[in-house]
Amino acid sequence: MADIKFRSARDQQLIDEDQIEEYVQSLVEGGVDGFSVVTEPQHFGGSLALAARVRSATTLPIIRKEFFARLEQIDESAAAGFDAVQLTISVIRQLDLIERMAGRALDLGLEVIICIQDRAELEQALALGAAIIGINNRDILSLETDNGTVRRTANLMTSMPDEVLVLSESSMLSAEDVKQAVNAGIDGVLIGTAFAKAADRGALARQFHKALKK
Repeated sequence: MADIKFRSARDQQLIDEDQIEEYVQSLVEGGVDGFSVVTEPQHFGGSLALAARVRSATTLPIIRKEFFARLEQIDESAAAGFDAVQLTISVIRQLDLIERMAGRALDLGLEVIICIQDRAELEQALALGAAIIGINNRDILSLETDNGTVRRTANLMTSMPDEVLVLSESSMLSAEDVKQAVNAGIDGVLIGTAFAKAADRGALARQFHKALKK
């Protein structure tokens, strides 16, 4: 899956707003299976308006990534046409709120990804009954200014139940990085910066897709 993050604290501007439709189309042609869109405005330059343009450019599933803080944002996500929401434990912190958000999302027909960064959060996600878990290889609390490593995914996968679907997210710049995540046992990857910096996004997507084959 391709992560659409318009700006980052580390890399600054990643995707120009006037190129959104072209950007999405190149990745669709490259064979990605879906997208996530960061809608947080202050640090990542996102918005629901920009996400609406992504939604109009593809019929593939789209995950909303946001610093969720209110239950109403789940209804907002469904109304905006998202197919899933990612709820990040280290951002939301209140497990009872995450539980309510997840329940509301499921009631509205949205998939729920619980995002974790360490073993303690993995245990919390499993206690919440997470069916899909995203492992962020970078530190969201530092606004992902670190380089991160796929080793985080590999370490956490040793404690992951077989029935849970797992996305490894961030820090994958090459097909070899993707292969490391695959060898750790993940079900999919979510990649953003590598696509944003690629001269040929479609070709890179095809390389990553090939590396995902077990």
